[in-house]
Amino acid sequence: MATVNKDFVVRNGVIAGDNVQGVQLVSTTSSLPPLTVTSSANVANLSADLLDGLHSSYLLDWTNTTNKPSPTITFEGDVAGSVTLSSLTNASVSLTLVADSIALGTDTTGNYLAAIEAGTGVSVSSSAGEGAIPSISIGQDVSTSANVTFDTVQVDTTTSAPFIVSSSAQVNNLNVQYLGGYTLEQVLSSGGVQSITGTANEIEVSASTGSIQIGLPDNVTVAGSLTVGENLLVSGSVVTINSTVVTIDDPIFTLGGDTAPSVDDNKDRGIEFRYFDGSAKVGFFGYDDSTGKFTFIPDATNTAEVFSGTKGTIDANIEWDDVLSKPDPTITLDGDVSGSGTLTDLGSASITVTVEKDFSLTFTGDVTGSGTVNNLGSASISLTIAADSVALGTDTTGDYVANIYGTANQVLVAGNGGETASVVLSLPQDIGTSSTPTFAGVAVEHGTITSSTVTVSANDTPATIDSFAVSTFTTAEYIIQAKQGSKMTSTKILVMWDGTNAYISEYAIVDSSAGAANVDFSASESGGTLSVTASSPDAASTNVVIKAVRTSLEA
Repeated sequence: MATVNKDFVVRNGVIAGDNVQGVQLVSTTSSLPPLTVTSSANVANLSADLLDGLHSSYLLDWTNTTNKPSPTITFEGDVAGSVTLSSLTNASVSLTLVADSIALGTDTTGNYLAAIEAGTGVSVSSSAGEGAIPSISIGQDVSTSANVTFDTVQVDTTTSAPFIVSSSAQVNNLNVQYLGGYTLEQVLSSGGVQSITGTANEIEVSASTGSIQIGLPDNVTVAGSLTVGENLLVSGSVVTINSTVVTIDDPIFTLGGDTAPSVDDNKDRGIEFRYFDGSAKVGFFGYDDSTGKFTFIPDATNTAEVFSGTKGTIDANIEWDDVLSKPDPTITLDGDVSGSGTLTDLGSASITVTVEKDFSLTFTGDVTGSGTVNNLGSASISLTIAADSVALGTDTTGDYVANIYGTANQVLVAGNGGETASVVLSLPQDIGTSSTPTFAGVAVEHGTITSSTVTVSANDTPATIDSFAVSTFTTAEYIIQAKQGSKMTSTKILVMWDGTNAYISEYAIVDSSAGAANVDFSASESGGTLSVTASSPDAASTNVVIKAVRTSLEA
């Protein structure tokens, strides 16, 4: 490049093959073009008074504009749609939410049921998945008119009868340890029945006019297991089962009585459960009589079978069509572009947009973004979901970069990881155009560049400067610097292998004012390796330090 720091004049000629750089280029001709440009490349920072003979004021006058464009605005991201402003007139935009773009709990607010899990004695089927219809059961009918079956009924009382039987019918297969307080052996060995005594809460014995009546008391205690072969009808007001496992075959629970009610008792229906969470608590889930809705209260108060407390959160999947009170967000366009539209139930909507020349579009609400339509041309606006509303890999599809890792001795990475990580990529050393990097060798097309250093310290004893395989390279040029004390010689050596012999030629020799280094160079081939050596007749008294840079060409 030719640099001119003052005015210069070119008459009847051209400057070819170089670049010209200066402060100002002045043309004195009035009949010829001051510049003739062959290249079609853009000239940055070039300002002109006229463009094709027209002033900028004429070009900027909208009334002089012909072939007005019909720009297309495309909406991207979680909403999709596009609109074409035909001949720059008003148009309506129909925006559609992209399928699966709304994540429940992430992009929505309010409670929703994700899943129903089974607890002790309760089974749940079809509780998970989009569109699931869960079914809750406890195994058998436990209504007041039902006959229930239990493997073992344990009555822990010792002060009252374990069973209360109103019927006088005989109980078959009832096996007891004592009869009137005597074992079977005592009764059989006594030679006669002396007396019959019942057991409290188990067997009652009474005598009248020579008759002995043996029966069960009103309150019966069974110390072992109780098996009921037929239906079990309990007519009391409270039934308590102290069992860790309850299995019921009936798949449906009927709560609230065994007959159709005729009046509203204002009581809730459902399951009351006990648990411990720092303290003893009572929970409830079931039908809330006051609201007519299914309710879950994890920390409930039972007042005459009416439950109150703060409603809990359930984990379930909800069908979008079944979601109530869907939001109706409004999209408002401000600035040079005005208009608004409401997405009723997050559905599609048409927006009438008014445009005045250059305008900006701004989107607010759950979807944000802005863009400017310059000179009423086409524009593409990128819409963005609110911050932290999209989880990579969960709400997105396709590949994304989670981390960046470098390669040792090639690319270094710092600041990797984290949502707002500032990743710095660097090289092991500066390789800019003004830097001086250091390499052990450089591979170029059809060749390489390497360097080496060797010290010749023995008289007339060759020291190898460099060697290479003749199967890889056949021609090499060396730039050599030889220092011997205060003396120095800079020279070039050209080495060639023709497939049979090695040739060496030294040229471009430059010696220092203190004298030349006393050194000779030679080349030889052995076993497919060509070696370049240096020797000196007086190296023992003053060593010769040789530095060499080799440029080699491929075979």
